Amino acid sequence: MKLRIEDHVRASGIQAPAAASQLSSLVFRILAILFKAADHRIGSSMTFNESVYLQECCVDLCLGPHAKAFGFLHAARGSALNAAALEVVRARAGNDVEALLREAIASGFAIVDVPRESDVLLDEESKEHLGQVYGSALSQVLDRRGPARALDLGGFLTSLASATSLVWVLDDNGETIFDLRFLDQLLLERPLELTLLTNSTALSENSTTAQVLELLPRFPELWRASRQGALRVISEDQRFTALEPARCRPGTMTALRSADLVLFKGINLYEVFRDTGINAFYAFTVAGPNAMRLTSAELGEPIMIHIPRDGGGHAE
Repeated sequence: MKLRIEDHVRASGIQAPAAASQLSSLVFRILAILFKAADHRIGSSMTFNESVYLQECCVDLCLGPHAKAFGFLHAARGSALNAAALEVVRARAGNDVEALLREAIASGFAIVDVPRESDVLLDEESKEHLGQVYGSALSQVLDRRGPARALDLGGFLTSLASATSLVWVLDDNGETIFDLRFLDQLLLERPLELTLLTNSTALSENSTTAQVLELLPRFPELWRASRQGALRVISEDQRFTALEPARCRPGTMTALRSADLVLFKGINLYEVFRDTGINAFYAFTVAGPNAMRLTSAELGEPIMIHIPRDGGGHAE
């Protein structure tokens, strides 16, 4: 019999999951204040990604063996976000690749408007509420039009036109649905050797390898490509919300360096991969102070930046 997520939590011995969630949030806020303050010398040598990793370590230290229950909660929350995103996608017709690419980038901002407090145990009622809130946020974000000074969609599509291989590094659940929809349409229009890079560890809203593999059959071209060997999913196992290049397996870095083109989703991946010499585009929506600091862009502004192998193209 399959155990429900909330059963995992209760079996782990956590009597007050809401308090545990608040503890995690408090630790995160303290670290963000201490380590990412502009005038703090530790902040100059620590990425946002590393500060979140330190948060995870603090939660482990405070909760001991009970901390593993958060992995089940992360996975359940991600599945609820994907279900809501699928409903939004079904209601939005269209197959223009540029429009689909724009939505894949813009969708990353919707998670900002989704609170965590009401879905700690993620029972059926809270899953439904989460889906409603996220679905509404997605619809608003996708229809929003604002400044887009650094959104190089044309440059990416032009580079993609001459590429035979693409590595797409996924970010959050929900947003991943829009990524897969774009890639599905892309494969319908032209052959391409496609690699999806994910993390097997469930952290925050991040897509996991298991969730991506579960989603592929919903996208006919991607599913066909995976069965024919034209699409592969490679996985890392890291405790970071964004993959750290120094901790990636050699095979992963080889795949990234040898691909004609790489697309990284999410601000954290931009922060940690932009100096690695990989020919890549970085796509995200400015969703907070860290992204504003790195890009000098406005809150909510979609970003797509190309950094070629020579290292040019930073948005500073």
